[in-house]
Amino acid sequence: MNNFGLKLISIVLAFFIWMIVVQDNDPEKTKPFTNIQVEMENQESMEKLGKVYEVLNNTDTVTVYVTGRNSVIKELDNSDFRVTADLENLNDLGTVPYVITCKNSSIKKENIKVEPSSLKVRIEPKVEKSFAVKAVTTGNPKTGYVIGNATVKQGDSIIVAGPQSLINIISRVVVAVDVNGLNESKSLKGTLKIIDKNDEEFAETKMKSMECKTSSGVPITELGSVEVFADLWRVQPDIKLDVNVVGMPAVGYKKTDTTITPETISLAGTESALKELNGHLQLNEDVSVEGATSDVTKKIELQDMLAEQHDLKLVETATDTVTVTVGIEKAGTKTVYLPVNRLNTKNIPTDLKITLTPSDKIPIIITTTTGELNEFDAEDIKATLDLSDYKTAGTYKVTLKVELPEGYVLASDVIIVVNLEKKEETAITEKSTVEE
Repeated sequence: MNNFGLKLISIVLAFFIWMIVVQDNDPEKTKPFTNIQVEMENQESMEKLGKVYEVLNNTDTVTVYVTGRNSVIKELDNSDFRVTADLENLNDLGTVPYVITCKNSSIKKENIKVEPSSLKVRIEPKVEKSFAVKAVTTGNPKTGYVIGNATVKQGDSIIVAGPQSLINIISRVVVAVDVNGLNESKSLKGTLKIIDKNDEEFAETKMKSMECKTSSGVPITELGSVEVFADLWRVQPDIKLDVNVVGMPAVGYKKTDTTITPETISLAGTESALKELNGHLQLNEDVSVEGATSDVTKKIELQDMLAEQHDLKLVETATDTVTVTVGIEKAGTKTVYLPVNRLNTKNIPTDLKITLTPSDKIPIIITTTTGELNEFDAEDIKATLDLSDYKTAGTYKVTLKVELPEGYVLASDVIIVVNLEKKEETAITEKSTVEE
């Protein structure tokens, strides 16, 4: 009997010793498993009510803490855990409890803790709205080329459905594509992005609350991706700028040089558009020097001008503003004498005699707008005296109509004195003999 008691005591002592050894070699520990995605269940229950939910505070991603023996814990990874949230269990506080399971049966429920403690959602009416969609590019194509046009192949609009509060803050919808190193025009897979009115991109949690469809109603998720056609245009450097200068400076002034800054620019375009330019771009705004007495400067916005061109664009490194300066300086005057016999006189009254003053040479004072005064002489002048408004005798000051070559103008009107007097009549007296 005493031997049995001793044996029992030995067994108990051995067990405790074994427990101590195990505890030392395989201690208990707690380990966190982060970024475990929560699976939503019964989402269709919301859809049937015409409602949608938005996950708040990133509570659709959790951290699971597990307590257990080191030998068990070290064999676990995120894939051993499943965290679900049944939306039919939504309470009045807007929270849904998590249900956590572990594939390893040795991990008991009481040894698992999750943070945050529950899913937090906001329930709202579901609305949908159509938005224009635009392709945006990142990166740079092959040197010497730019993206001329980038168009979304699924159409120019996207239907977005989701919580009303989110739909209300959408500013625009874009499809982003990477064109870095692109060396030919081609279709590229893009990423659909929603930008809010603060110019910030919707985070992943907000995007999960949205449903996006093409204008024909096909869900983007069924398409797999949105495609963008990137049209590659060649860059043509050293395109010369041309401008039309119109009008005449003030009398006594002339135009000198016209300066365009910059003189040349780089444009990108289709091959046909670049060929048509033939190295020159005509600015679409004239520069007027009408009545100018000093240099005339005008700024022309190239972006505004090229906005009307669908097959040309300004490269990003080029200046947007062109400055045109037309030099204006005093021209001086020159007096030229036109012989009276070169005057074209018309509509002289047949019953009046005409006398002109001066009677030999008419002084004409001219100036230039572009030419050289020393090169001008009387042979270049055409002058006309029109007397159609003068039908009676008298002395009149009449302004001549003077035609000058291009680049020259009158410094003052040319006036000649015209004296009109009746012609003398020859009296013829006939004597008649009257016979009685």
